[in-house]
Amino acid sequence: MNDAEKAQLAELLETTRRQMSVVDDLRHRRSLLTATASAGDGRVHITVNADGQPIRTEFGDDIGDLTFDEIAEAVTEAAQRAAADVTHRGQQLMEPVLQNNLHLPKLSDIVAGAPDLDHMIDTSGQQARQIPGAATDPLW
Repeated sequence: MNDAEKAQLAELLETTRRQMSVVDDLRHRRSLLTATASAGDGRVHITVNADGQPIRTEFGDDIGDLTFDEIAEAVTEAAQRAAADVTHRGQQLMEPVLQNNLHLPKLSDIVAGAPDLDHMIDTSGQQARQIPGAATDPLW
């Protein structure tokens, strides 16, 4: 590997490390998201967490005007709307990272036969992945 390739590799690894730090911050911000939706003519309100799991259910004072089937339908509808909203907002948070990833060179473009690192940057909101050798590699 010549000096230019080493410099490109060092830059790619540093960019990947910075990107992982940004993703970690966005993952934390995403974990704080909630969304609330209403249904049943405003008689049912469901709040979900960042994973779309219901964390609060509220019924209006006039909930008794609905049948049990209408309440069940309203709960389902409100939960689905809130989950879709929080999912969309989480995707919006991650969009800049995803767009930036499109412009990063692949490690295999610099070093023939090397694995690509783009799969190491997890934008799904799950736990960050470690790059093998990161702790011992002198480029880190």
